[in-house]
Amino acid sequence: MSNTSTHVPESPESITGLSETEQYRLLSVERRRLVLDILEGQTATTLDRLASAVVRREPGLDPADVSATQRVRVSLHHKHLPLMAELGVLEYDDEANRIRL
Repeated sequence: MSNTSTHVPESPESITGLSETEQYRLLSVERRRLVLDILEGQTATTLDRLASAVVRREPGLDPADVSATQRVRVSLHHKHLPLMAELGVLEYDDEANRIRL
C-alpha cells in the first residue's frame, strides 16, 4: 500500500452538488482524485497533457516510459473522463481530446 496521498479540494463546486453516492463513486478511485488535483485551478487542458501529468505524479509509473503514458491516456479516455463528465464534474470533448472544468 502506498503512503502517498492526493490533495482533493475540500469543496470544489463541481463536487458539492453531487449526491453522497455520486461523490463516493467519483472519489473512490485514486486516479480520479489525482485528476481533480491536477485540474484544480485550470480552466482547460488536453488529454495528452493530463495523461503526462498523471504519469508524473502517480506512484509506480515512469514518466520516461511512453507506453505508461499511453496506458494512462487510454484509461482516462475510456473510463475516468467519461464518468467524470457524466457526473458533471468536467466537460470532455473526446473528439478534440479537450477537458474543461
